[in-house]
Amino acid sequence: MSSSTNLLRVEWEAPVYPPSFALDAVLHGHLFSVDLVDSNVDHYEVERLDELANSYSFVGYTYQPFIEFQADTYENAKVRIRSILRDGTKTPWVYSGNFQLYGMVADFRNLNNIPLLSFI
Repeated sequence: MSSSTNLLRVEWEAPVYPPSFALDAVLHGHLFSVDLVDSNVDHYEVERLDELANSYSFVGYTYQPFIEFQADTYENAKVRIRSILRDGTKTPWVYSGNFQLYGMVADFRNLNNIPLLSFI
């Protein structure tokens, strides 16, 4: 059984649209409105890249714009996400970047890394 410290949490912004507001026709730029979450989205489908098989594996469905899953065996994290609308229509995949989960990443701007970086 894995500990909860090995959970990988992936978050994204829910699809939104700008509402029509009467003053937006006069003053452009949505100064008087706030984007609304698209109510046509029923849930999201998430898959992760399996680098050994060079294919995507199903992670799960979620109704919220985030998902958590075990990250024990993954060295890198790359996922793809798509929305499934209320009528069953599936939107195109959106791909994340490739993130390293384990190992050291040196931050040259941080002064605390100077002694470590002097050995490199």
